[in-house]
Amino acid sequence: MNVCFVNEYFPPFAPGGAEWSLEALGRAMARRGHGVTVVTPNYGAAAREEREGVRIVRFPFPIRLAPGRTPAPAKWLANPFFYAWAALAVARAARRAGAEVIHAQNKHSLIPATIAGRLLRIPVERPNLRTFERLGFTSPRPSGAGTPSPPAASGNPRRSAGPGSARAR
Repeated sequence: MNVCFVNEYFPPFAPGGAEWSLEALGRAMARRGHGVTVVTPNYGAAAREEREGVRIVRFPFPIRLAPGRTPAPAKWLANPFFYAWAALAVARAARRAGAEVIHAQNKHSLIPATIAGRLLRIPVERPNLRTFERLGFTSPRPSGAGTPSPPAASGNPRRSAGPGSARAR
């Protein structure tokens, strides 16, 4: 499977743990024979590189950061111009890589990844346990684990028929 990961940071620019876990996941998938491409803004590294089977595509971005844990100012990432620019970069990279799925790793990558997925008509995943189960990296959860309670018969989807609800009394 060819996977395109999208994140607003990627090592050596890694203010948090998501960037490092994405790098580890990408390497693990590449070792298993999957095609892996990571798309991220370019804060001052090589525009394209490959590490342990993971292709990294950094699209042009006006902010430069020193490698490390310093994040970009939020105004540069949480705005419609970034979302549109990043969506085009993700769509280009995903198409070139023959991506079968786009995986949005963090909050600022979700909108660009979703737009790119719609443009290319391929599914977009966001990080959750089911994503990793489908890719074979974890065991499936027991039936019913982690699923919400069914809505109450009253038709109010916010009400649960679980213990402590008005309906259960």
